[in-house]
Amino acid sequence: MDIHIRIDGEIVDLLALSDEEYAFYQKCLLAFRQNIPYDEYLKIIQEQDSILLKNTPIKKAYQKPLGKAVLDLGDRLAIQQGLKQPPAEYVNNDPCQEEEYISASEAARIKGMKQPSIVAACQKGKIAAHKGSNGRWHISVRSLQRYEVNKTRQANRLGKTINKLSHE
Repeated sequence: MDIHIRIDGEIVDLLALSDEEYAFYQKCLLAFRQNIPYDEYLKIIQEQDSILLKNTPIKKAYQKPLGKAVLDLGDRLAIQQGLKQPPAEYVNNDPCQEEEYISASEAARIKGMKQPSIVAACQKGKIAAHKGSNGRWHISVRSLQRYEVNKTRQANRLGKTINKLSHE
C-alpha cells in the first residue's frame, strides 16, 4: 500500500516516508486493524523512542506525514470504539490503499499550472508526492484531484507578467 487516506480525505503519500517511518506506520496500522483499546494505541504513538517523536516536538511531529497518518488511525480507532463521534462526511473505508502517480509535468498540464508551481505545492505538502530514485516527482492522482488552484493568485501573477512585458 502506498497512500493513507485520512478521514477528512487528505492523502498522505506513504512512499515519502523513510523505511523506519514506514515500519512504525505498519505497526500502528496493525494495532488499528486489531482494534486494540484506544488508550493502548496512544501509548504506542507516544513512546519516547518512537520514530514519530524522535528529535521532534510533539506538535510538529503530528503535522508531518507520518504524524498525520498515525493520528488518523487513532481517530478511526476511537470512532470504532464509540469514544468519538464520526464527522458527517466520514466513510468507513480502509485508510491504506494503492495509488496511481503521474509526473510533475503531467500534473501541471492537468491543473493548468507551470511545473515549478506544482513542485512547490508538493514541497509545501499541499499535494501528496514523493521523489523517485531518479529525482523526479511522483504525484498522487487523488491528491492532485483534491488540490484547489488559487485562481486569484494565478491571475495576479499573469497580470504582473503582462505588465512587466508591456513596460520593456
